[in-house]
Amino acid sequence: MIDSDQVVKVVQTECGRMTESVSQNEPTGSPRQVAKAIIEQDVAVQEMINAIGDIAPKLLDSDRPTRAWLGDWQRFVDARESIADGLNHGRFPDYPKLRTADGTRIFVRMEFAADDCPIPDTLLNPYPAEPDDEV
Repeated sequence: MIDSDQVVKVVQTECGRMTESVSQNEPTGSPRQVAKAIIEQDVAVQEMINAIGDIAPKLLDSDRPTRAWLGDWQRFVDARESIADGLNHGRFPDYPKLRTADGTRIFVRMEFAADDCPIPDTLLNPYPAEPDDEV
């Protein structure tokens, strides 16, 4: 678990910014519009990754799970970019099953490592819900 006070403070701040930004870009509409929203959300996640990664290297290294956690977020963004690419090319790719070396889903490790930075639900489901036909 990320527990350095200095790292936690930056994680909380940057995670809050990311969460606010991704909530403003819900994937809706045509496949291309969904792809655009995914890409815009991923920009916010990448900004979070970069801002946290800019913490002094010695401090990052002293809080052991931080670099692995950032790596998990990067893998997550890369996987979502492949979904957006598929949507832009007329495909509806399955969500990749991202796992750690020991087989654990990366989302489990991500949430355990930084419980102050839960993964926003909108990032976990890149496909919008079917529209409700009832009035």
